Amino acid sequence: MAVKSGYAPPICKVARLVAAIIGMPTREIFTKLGIPPEEPKLCLNCSEPLVKQNRFFCSRECQMQYVRISLICEECGKVFYRRALKVAHDLGEKNYQHIWCSYRCHGLWLAKHYGFAVYPEHAHKRKHDWERIWQLHLDTGWGAPRLSKKLGIPVSTISSILWKKRSTE
Repeated sequence: MAVKSGYAPPICKVARLVAAIIGMPTREIFTKLGIPPEEPKLCLNCSEPLVKQNRFFCSRECQMQYVRISLICEECGKVFYRRALKVAHDLGEKNYQHIWCSYRCHGLWLAKHYGFAVYPEHAHKRKHDWERIWQLHLDTGWGAPRLSKKLGIPVSTISSILWKKRSTE
């Protein structure tokens, strides 16, 4: 017959009741009755005896070490910790291939593998030819309103282009 964990034989229950009535420690009654003392519960992580018997870990640090696993970031090489169940879910069900320590490292990895350096044809292209607008301004001496009418571009856009070109030259 298998004994359930947490099961106490009836004699132990009687001994605890007697100890409570008399005011004597339960251990003393157990030794007088010849009952071996209960083995203390051990921490699931470090196997140290627990001070409070209704716990599973001796400290918060042991609980974190037991629940979390250490990983190495693929981008920066930093060692970090993540819940083991989350890692199993990500690599199993979600079929992730890579693990990063932060959104920043994830972004750096994406830029390195899929960014404009890898695919320059996807780089941002300007809507208007800044050099042509600047050269026309230098040749004619026209300001933003007149260039706007001539080129069909909003005045605010041309004044912004002219201002930026002036500040760089």
